[in-house]
Amino acid sequence: MKHIKAYLFKSIRRKILEHNKKTEKEQSKSISNLIDFEVIFSPEQQLINQQLSRDKQKILQNALNTLTTRQREAIFHYFYEGLGYEEIGIIMEISNLKSVRNLIYRSLNAMRKQSSDFGKVLFSFL
Repeated sequence: MKHIKAYLFKSIRRKILEHNKKTEKEQSKSISNLIDFEVIFSPEQQLINQQLSRDKQKILQNALNTLTTRQREAIFHYFYEGLGYEEIGIIMEISNLKSVRNLIYRSLNAMRKQSSDFGKVLFSFL
């Protein structure tokens, strides 16, 4: 029952945030009419940014490939799906929350040890 409660709270929170975004957009439209400021990157800068992004993705993918299947699953649920430790424990059938935390910590640590560039990539995404 507590997961339903968490879901409802999350749903309400999301609705409030959407409403706030709409009102902010309406207010910013009136402000943006007064101020015309546009940033345009050069084609060279755009190519550099795309290449850097691809490089980061390669580093991340290589680091993920060094993990066990269970570690990859935990990382996927935590970072890509945004699930909490308790939900990951339920999905992966781990009864102890500390074990879930340790699994994620050890996974990140293994990725960090595998690649010295991983730490840079991780913090650039945060």
